[in-house]
Amino acid sequence: MNEYKIFSLEEENLDVVLLTSIDDPYFILDDIYNELKSLRGSSFSIVLDLLLRNGYSFNRFALINYDSQGKHDSKIINTRDVSEMAKSQVRKYLIRNRRYLDESSLSDRIKNFILSA
Repeated sequence: MNEYKIFSLEEENLDVVLLTSIDDPYFILDDIYNELKSLRGSSFSIVLDLLLRNGYSFNRFALINYDSQGKHDSKIINTRDVSEMAKSQVRKYLIRNRRYLDESSLSDRIKNFILSA
C-alpha cells in the first residue's frame, strides 16, 4: 500500500498530499520532496491532508514549506483555507480506493459520512 497520494491541482497551483498511512508523516516528507522537486523546483509548499489519521479535527491539514535544501517547516492550517475542489478530490479518491478507509483508524460514523457526503 502506498503511504501517500499526490493531487496536483494545476488551476490552483497547489499540491495536496493525502497521507494514506497512519504512520508519522515526518517519515515520508523527504520522499514527497524528492518526488515533487523535479516538477516544482527546489522550494515549494504542499498541503498535507491527514484525514485518515486525524479525521475532521482542527489538525486535518498542515502546510509544509520546503526550502532549496529540502528542509521543511510545517504549520496546521484551517480547513476553510483548503479549497472545496481539493477536499472533493480526496473524497472521490477514497471512495474509489475504499481500502484506505477500511484500514484507517476512523470511526465507522466518519467512514460512512465520507462515503455518503
